[in-house]
Parts: sequence; structure tokens; C-alpha cells
Amino acid sequence: MGDALIPEESERSAKQDSLRAIAATRGPGRQARVAAGGPRTQLVGSHNGFVTSGRNDMQLSELGGSEGLEHNATLNRESLVALGAFSALTAGAVFLNARSTREAVEGRWYKHLKKPPYQPPRQAFGPVWTALYGLIAVSGWRIWGSPAGAERSRALGLWFVQLGLNAAWSHLFFRKRQLKAAAVENWALLGSIAAYTAAASRVDRKAPWFMAPYLGWVSFANVLSTDIARRNA
Repeated sequence: MGDALIPEESERSAKQDSLRAIAATRGPGRQARVAAGGPRTQLVGSHNGFVTSGRNDMQLSELGGSEGLEHNATLNRESLVALGAFSALTAGAVFLNARSTREAVEGRWYKHLKKPPYQPPRQAFGPVWTALYGLIAVSGWRIWGSPAGAERSRALGLWFVQLGLNAAWSHLFFRKRQLKAAAVENWALLGSIAAYTAAASRVDRKAPWFMAPYLGWVSFANVLSTDIARRNA
């Protein structure tokens, strides 16, 4: 057990001995350390949040055995379901964008558009957006898994806003062929991504970094979309 017992009086020592005996029945790997200093006595454990403290009269509490394992398994299942949900949402945006894009890029209208020389080849867009959508899903999932609060709710709301604007751009550009409206909408998309990234940084340290490539790519797409609208006014 590796316990260290520092008695201050015989009555306290007897209580601590009783608590050590209880902790010993919990099985290996669940160690307890008793530390006494002044009038305060603490019992600190090292498994599943096993931490108790008090003055003179001490209590031992723990979520242990099969209950702890079942609790962790439930959390893991919920987390995986949430990750699947965020992945499905981004996949829905991919589907909508692909549906709007596929027919348009094969048609005469898109082929005859005046495009800037720095536009990437068509083959680059698929792999890039696939990777970006995966990062978007992970970022939203991390925010979902953060402690509840106003900042978390705001960040999640902005996550949904940017995803909706993402899907709307392809509809405006390829299906409606409204180049100016698509360029304006792309600025709104960029703003929503920046707002989400800022909100996410106040909730989770890593979530904003998953959005960094997306923010950079949409910034470039903004320039591209605006230039195409200008060339084809």
C-alpha cells in the first residue's frame, strides 16, 4: 500500500488505521496516503477521483469496482456516438456540396468562366476538402465534450453556423450561378469560421487548431471567388 502514517494522538491514529484497513480491501492499485498537519487531517486516494478530507473525523468515498468501469464505458460510448454525429453532419455538408458541384463543373457554363491563373486544378479540391471536413468534425466534437456553459453553447452555435454557410456557398455558386452573391456569402463564411475559432479557444485549447487549415483555405477561396466574380461580371 505504501501508506505513510503520521500520528498526532492515539485516537486519531486508531481512526486512520481503520481507514487503511478499509482501503486495503479495495484491491491493488488503489492506494491511500494519510497526511496530517496542524488541526487538519486528509486522506488522499489515487483512483477514480478518490479524494476525501475533513477535520478529525474522516470519511472514505469512492466510485469503484464494476460501477466505475460501467461509468467509464458509458462515457466512452457517448463520446464515440457524438464523434459519429459530428462526422455525419460534416458528411451531409460534403454531400450537398458535391451534389451542387458535380454537374456544374462538367457543364459548359463553368468551363467557359474566366478564372485566374492561380486557381488550383480540379483534382486538388476533393482531397483538400475531405481532410478539412474531418478536422472540422473533430473540432466540434472536442467542444461538445467540454464542460457545459455559456461559452461552450456559443461555440457550438457558431460551429453549426459556419457549416451551414459552407454548404450554402456551393449552392449559390454552382446551382444558382450567382457569382457576386457567392463571393459575399464567402466573406460571411470566413467571418463565421473566425468567430467560431475565437469562441472555441475559450472552451478547449486544441479545438481552434483543428480549424486553422480550414481558415487558411477559405481565406484563399475568398480571394479566388471574389476574383472570379470580378472577371465574369
